[in-house]
Amino acid sequence: MANTAHLVRRQSSRDLNPQRSVDRLELKEMRGRLVVENGNTTSYGTANAAFEDTSPNAKVKSACSSKRGSQDGKAIFRPECGEEERESWDSKLTFLLATVGYAVGLGNVWRFPYLAQKNGGGAFLIPYFVMLAVEGIPIFYLELAIGQRLRKGAIGVWNQVSPFLSGIGISSAVVSFNVALYYNTIIAWCLFYFVQSFQSQLPWAECPKVYFPNGSYSLEPECVVSSPTQYFWYRTTLMISEDINTPEAFNWKIALALVVAWILVYMCMIKGIASSGKVVYVTATFPYIVLIIFFFRGITLKGAFDGLRHLFTPSWHTILDPVVWLEAGTQIFFSLGLAFGGLIAFSSYNPVNNNCYRDALMVSMTNCFTSMFAGIVVFSIIGFKATMVYDKCLSVRNITISGLLGNGFDETRLPPEGTVLRVLNADGSNTSVVMPLLPECDLQKELDNSASGTGLAFIIFTEAINQFPGAQFWSVLFFLMLFTLGIDSQFGTLEGVVTSIVDLKVFPNLPKEILTGGICLTCCTISMAFAHGSGSYIFVLFDNYSGNFPLLIIALFECIGVAYVYGLKRFADDIEMMTGQRPGLYWLICWKYLSPLAMISILVASFVEIAVDGSGYAAWVPSKGDTVKHEWPTWSVVLILVLVFSSIAWIPGAAIARLFGVVIIDDNEKAWFPADDLKDFHGIMPHEVSKAETLLFCIRADGTEEQLERQPPLRVQADTEIPIVTLLAGNHQVKEFDSEVNDSFQQLWASRWLLRVAVAAEVVEAAEGPDKEEIFDIRDQINVKYYISCKKGQQEQVKEEQKEEQPADNKLTILSILAAAAGVTILLAYCCLGGEGNGNGNAGGGGGGGASSGNAAADSGSAGGGADGGDSGSAGGNAAAPEN
Repeated sequence: MANTAHLVRRQSSRDLNPQRSVDRLELKEMRGRLVVENGNTTSYGTANAAFEDTSPNAKVKSACSSKRGSQDGKAIFRPECGEEERESWDSKLTFLLATVGYAVGLGNVWRFPYLAQKNGGGAFLIPYFVMLAVEGIPIFYLELAIGQRLRKGAIGVWNQVSPFLSGIGISSAVVSFNVALYYNTIIAWCLFYFVQSFQSQLPWAECPKVYFPNGSYSLEPECVVSSPTQYFWYRTTLMISEDINTPEAFNWKIALALVVAWILVYMCMIKGIASSGKVVYVTATFPYIVLIIFFFRGITLKGAFDGLRHLFTPSWHTILDPVVWLEAGTQIFFSLGLAFGGLIAFSSYNPVNNNCYRDALMVSMTNCFTSMFAGIVVFSIIGFKATMVYDKCLSVRNITISGLLGNGFDETRLPPEGTVLRVLNADGSNTSVVMPLLPECDLQKELDNSASGTGLAFIIFTEAINQFPGAQFWSVLFFLMLFTLGIDSQFGTLEGVVTSIVDLKVFPNLPKEILTGGICLTCCTISMAFAHGSGSYIFVLFDNYSGNFPLLIIALFECIGVAYVYGLKRFADDIEMMTGQRPGLYWLICWKYLSPLAMISILVASFVEIAVDGSGYAAWVPSKGDTVKHEWPTWSVVLILVLVFSSIAWIPGAAIARLFGVVIIDDNEKAWFPADDLKDFHGIMPHEVSKAETLLFCIRADGTEEQLERQPPLRVQADTEIPIVTLLAGNHQVKEFDSEVNDSFQQLWASRWLLRVAVAAEVVEAAEGPDKEEIFDIRDQINVKYYISCKKGQQEQVKEEQKEEQPADNKLTILSILAAAAGVTILLAYCCLGGEGNGNGNAGGGGGGGASSGNAAADSGSAGGGADGGDSGSAGGNAAAPEN
């Protein structure tokens, strides 16, 4: 995905160029659209035929028409006018590999196998594929289609759908930033293990020795009560503290690995397509090569089929458990990397006639079958590990019993522990011995002892690799695979941040290379919070809360924006223009009803789960060699709220700001889109609304969707002010007949939340007098239309007022962002400094937090995602969460 860095960064220079003059915008928007003076039009609102979105140049058929070339017998779409200068993918394969690399992440390898084994084995596949069909593919399809149609990044797309929805894009950027902060920590851990794998003996193969002054030694007690892999993970790698309130020494090893990880990310992001276009062929395909190698190695190991049988044996009763459906839906959502904005940006560089429907199916199914294939690989090796442990246990047990009772003992008639036995010695004498505690050997229990997230990657899997001949080679291969899986998703996640900052024009004159370097440096500095004794606990906090709830809410509003604001019929028309095939009723039902319902259900179930079970983190107890659940202290709860609300607050905040005339994101002209050329190319005829569409989606026979009822015209006299609220409530047609410039009209025009979205002008012959009137078709993107006519000359006067207001809006935007950042910084500092006295990490805190019982931001997918992303588990390796 590295080759997409230049694309996504360059996008903003065309998404948010300085606005062209209002005259040009009006003339382009009015081409082919005439509003008669009496206002009698057949449809109204953003989702209606009157708002048929034909971008500039689309209506001038004589100046821009399509040609049908041919290649291998297939027609090729070539519009004569050509697209404006714009980056595009080198090839379709490059786009597919970049998208697969973005969607397929760590969660496919270390989250799905654990969830399948935990939630009914083969039976888990039923809710998994149901949620894929209801939630995963429809939203994936929606993001690819809306990005390809509007040809902008996330901020530009949702701002064009409606200025009131511009907060969706900003929220995606904030989530991407939060996820990128901690996601690179996983990459740093992988780098640390990768370097350690080159030693002659793996450092986690056996317990370290503690030497005494006399030269004797003993094994590290903490390692003895746990295991060599656990000791190396918690004590050597993490240098973990006893709880989140007591950070210990700074972990310079992980800090150095973090610096290297961020340098690698920056180097890959700063390179454009010309120099790094082939990187995606390595980062997207290498994990599959390693998985195939591990597959053939795994299925040849002893006990592999025991592991696979344990993974896929169905427990049908689990289908009735709502938690299973919750975890299936959460895994699907985060493993595909939905709502991070990366998919929208990627698809915006596709050709306008690209088949986004086929791409959505292909990438989604590839992602899911990758999860299943990774499950086979992981559990074949876990089966081998469990069999080795089981055989070793049986060997120790048999040696102990045979030493006491001889070789002819009956396993079913063993005396209980503590029984005094009289053993006959070889010389005929008797010796009294006490029956010792025998180890309990249970293969099923060993198979159940799996984990997800970091627990699987750095404890369970490394323990299995220890048993391989040539363990160093397999360790290098495994952690290099994890590195490439993570770095792919990290590129896409961080690019969403870079693009959004450029879109907001916070630093309009700063070169993108310097801006990217500054963001990476900032993230690297903040990520040092994960490089101390309590860092792994803070990582779990970010992993569980920074992405899951915000991403679900963002995706929910994406569906609402398309289905209820942009308009389902209009969206279906757009897809038909691009692909030549209209989306079926199933997809429309998902976008309007099923997908929002699924996300609302997951959100509600997650809140209920946290309320019932509580939320906490697993703290390492050295004396026990195990983890114990602790509750989050007060300052951590405040930090959780800050993470969640700092992400989602932009959605209502941007709408409220727009309502009061504050422009957070400058409206900009629509991107090039040859609508008529595509219709000619595909031979598209006007769609006849079916009875099912009318019944299900309230689409009328004339193609309009049900909107607010139109009220009779409201005639405004000169010097009469009409409150905006009155116009909104009445949905009136407003007419201005006096030659004087009316204050109410100027007020409406200047308040851009009403007028900046779509302004069309056409000179119409007046019925009386030599004067001509200009009719303005004004929409506010919430299904309310206004018609205001005024004398020529008023338009230019208002344009000058708009130009004068522009710098103030930019300043206000920057000051607002700086003030918000300062407030969050002060709040975080207060929380962190005050955390020492708040909460003592009481044991017994409930189950994992997050939308999936302790999951991560989508791997984003995320990760935020995701943002797909893997799920990093709790510090104890017992709870994990889907990351992006």
